[in-house]
Parts: sequence; structure tokens; C-alpha cells
Amino acid sequence: MKKYIASFLLLTLCACELVVDVDIPIEKRNLVLSSFFNPDSTWKAKVSLSRHILDEAPYPFVSDAIVVVFEGENAIDTLEHDSLGYYRSADEGPKPGKSYSIRAVTSEHGTASGSSFCPQIVPGQFSSLQTSVGEFGQPEYSFTITFTDPAGKDFYQVMAIGEYRYTNPYTGQGFVNRSNVRVWSDDEGIDNEELENYEGFFFPDAIFNGEEFSVNVKMTPNMWGGSASSKYFIYFRAVSEDYYKYKITSMLQNHVGNDPFAQPVKVYNNIENGFGIIGGFTQTVLIIEP
Repeated sequence: MKKYIASFLLLTLCACELVVDVDIPIEKRNLVLSSFFNPDSTWKAKVSLSRHILDEAPYPFVSDAIVVVFEGENAIDTLEHDSLGYYRSADEGPKPGKSYSIRAVTSEHGTASGSSFCPQIVPGQFSSLQTSVGEFGQPEYSFTITFTDPAGKDFYQVMAIGEYRYTNPYTGQGFVNRSNVRVWSDDEGIDNEELENYEGFFFPDAIFNGEEFSVNVKMTPNMWGGSASSKYFIYFRAVSEDYYKYKITSMLQNHVGNDPFAQPVKVYNNIENGFGIIGGFTQTVLIIEP
């Protein structure tokens, strides 16, 4: 008899389900202001609104903001809205070695602003391209980038974009596909986060401050079937500290996002009275046609 009672209690307990309603407050929307600027292009910024943690809808764009660029205390440009929340300058852009602020003003959601620095250009000297076969039989390219690090605290990024040209074998029509390419470094102290991403890798000058330095770079090209030819654009960037912190923390968040046991990662934000990121960079570009 005791055995039957125990079995009944076990089934009863397993059938019970505790439902707890959690009241998550709906906070007001804040402005989201973001801009990555460099001297190779004119000013561009995006203005949108934040969303609730349980909201999966796209971020709503703001089309009625007044967006002004400042150098120090001086307003130097007012950006014009084009579409999808982007604001652009007609002909102005940042200059290396200067600090800038961007301010977005709206009647409904207030004002948000952020500041950052446009680094001096750090020219990178690229070695010749070496070709080998990777672990899984795919082609693997390698080269070095040599540069002289300026005095002070500096941050760098290496990334690559591949351009692949195809011809439809049935129609003879050609088309081009462009996509980011995975690059990494095996150098000690460089790219040691081991984060799978296609924005390249980032590193500070902690181990070579003010010295000439060479970083070894490896690249695995994307293999799209039927490609008649390919071209690779290698970007060596000097980036602001804001840019660096945002990219590293956002990559870490993406890396652990699906792990329920991982420690939460707070993405770096340098916007006052809102969210987002303002960051600058300069770059040297190498075009490779293997």
C-alpha cells in the first residue's frame, strides 16, 4: 500500500506547474545615436529609439531630429536627413587628430550627444602575400603589416572584405558579391580573444607603445562556387578608444548571447542622455588580387 501512495504523490508533484507572472516595467524610449566617422567619407549619423527588452520589432527611426556636429564648442555642420534614420553632410568630413561631438535634438525625446576622436593616420606597410593550405584543405593567405606606433595609448583593427565576380553559365550574365572575410593573427598578445567574427581583430599598443611593430595576419577567403575572379580589400585601421571598447564588448556579448550560464556583458556606450556610440578611425587599404 505504501508503494502505491508514494507513486501517486510522485505523479501529482510532477504534474504541478508553478507559473509566476513577472511584471517588467515599460520604460520610456530613449534616443539611440550612432556614428563611425573617418576622413575618407563625409559625416553620417543614425538616430533611432530604444526598445523594450521583450520587444522584437525593428528599432524605430527618427526623422525629425536636428543633428549638429561640433569641433570643440563650435558647430561646424548640420546634417540632413535622407531616409531610414540616417543624417548626412553634403560635403564635410572629419580631419585626423581632431575631437568631435555630435548632438541630436528632438522635440519629443529630448537631446542625446556623444564625443570621440579621429586618430592620426598610421600608415601600414604590407608584405607580399603567401599562400598555403589550411587545416581543412581550404586555401589560406598570410602577410604582415608593419607600422610605427605613435606615442600614447593607441588601438588598431585589421579587417578584410572580399569581392567575388561570377558568370552565370546559362545566361552569361556577370554579377559581383562583396562580403567580409575572416582574418586573424597567431601572434602572442594579438587577437587572443578568439572570437568568431567577420569584423577582423582588434588590439591595443600595450606591448609595443611608441615602437615599430609587425603583426602577422592570416586570412581564409570565402569560397563561393563558380567565382571567375576575386579581389580582397585589407583595411588596417587606427581606431579611437571609444570605437575599440564598443566593438570588443559588442563582440563579447554576441559570443556569449546564447549561453545561459555566461556572465552578462555590458556593451560600451558613450552617449549622454541616450544610447549608442560615437567613434572615429583612419585607415590604410591594400587591394589584393591573388
